[in-house]
This record gives sequence, C-alpha cells and structure tokens, in this order.
Amino acid sequence: STWSAPINLSNSLGIASQSPAIGVDSANTLHMLWQEVDDIFYRRSTDGGLTWSAATNLSNSGGIASQTPLIKISPTNQLYAVWKEDIDIVTRRSTDGGSTWNPLVNISLTPTNAQQPSLTITPTGILRIVWVEDNDIQWSQSTDGGNFWDFPVNLSNTATVASQNPKILFSDNITHLVWQENTEIFYRKQIEGQALWMSAINLSNNS
Repeated sequence: STWSAPINLSNSLGIASQSPAIGVDSANTLHMLWQEVDDIFYRRSTDGGLTWSAATNLSNSGGIASQTPLIKISPTNQLYAVWKEDIDIVTRRSTDGGSTWNPLVNISLTPTNAQQPSLTITPTGILRIVWVEDNDIQWSQSTDGGNFWDFPVNLSNTATVASQNPKILFSDNITHLVWQENTEIFYRKQIEGQALWMSAINLSNNS
C-alpha cells in the first residue's frame, strides 16, 4: 500500500538515461542495468535497494550505440548482461556477483541489424537467446556459460513478413518462444533433449 521515496540511480545530470532492467539473485542482491546515451551501466544493492554500488560502465563502446539491456541470473548466481551494440547482440558475464565482468562476447556476429534480444537460462545453466534479424527470429544457445554460441537458427523464416518482439522462457523441460508476426502472435516450443522445434502455432488468429 505504500512505497519508499524515489532514489535516483543514474544521476546523469540531464543526460538521457533509459531502458532499465533489473534482476535478483538467490542472496536477494539486486542487479540493475540501464542505457545512458550510448553506454550500458550496472549497479547493485545488497540491502534491498537502500544503497547501491557505484555505477560500472559495461559497454565502454566509444560512441557506438549500446541499447536495450537485459539481465539474467543463473541458478548458480552468474550474471549475464545482454544488449544490442551497433548491429550486433553482445553479452558479458560476471561470476562474482557483479564485482568484475568477463570480456564482451558477440553472440549474433551478423552483417545485418540484430535487435530485440530475449534470454532464458535452464536449471543446468544452458543459455538460450532469441533476437530479431532481417524480419526473422534467430535462436542460439551456449552450453559453456556464454563463451561460445551455436550458429544461429532461423525459427520464423518470414523474411517478407516482419517478425518482432520475441520472448523466450524455459520451464518444466520445455523452451517456449512467442513472437509477433505482422498482426499475429506465434508460438513454438522445443522439448529438452530434442534437436527439433515443433511447428509454429498462431495464437491470435486475427487474419
């Protein structure tokens, strides 16, 4: 029924800060990302949001646009920060609760524009990600904590129809994917241990 007073986490003095993302680990530490001009910043709180660590610039992209960050936390409390940088989808990992971060890894490695990433993590720590590229939904996974990623797989194959806004979720041994395709919402799933994805289902049937 009541909320605490606002805390300014960016303190950017008139510089545009936007696209916040937040996660919590098993120790109830809060981890936050946001976009500030062309960079991605990180802060954490170990006391329920009362105080926050100093901001860390995770992208340091030197004027290259970094945007739309997201953060996911594995069952072993490894942190994964993902964002769009220029035309690629990139990630960094922290294995010590956000104190230090591994070097940046390019997931998409695309000559065209990749955007709108969505990430999920299985209970065994497998990373699965989707993003939009050339009007299609691309999917990849990493089984080694994000160092190496499988070659992307096109899950929509709708180059002449705009596919966008993908969301991916792992639950009960199934990877679930939904996305917007033109004016419709589609769904696909992959059962754990099976290589193939089941055929797409139109959930909205607006046409």
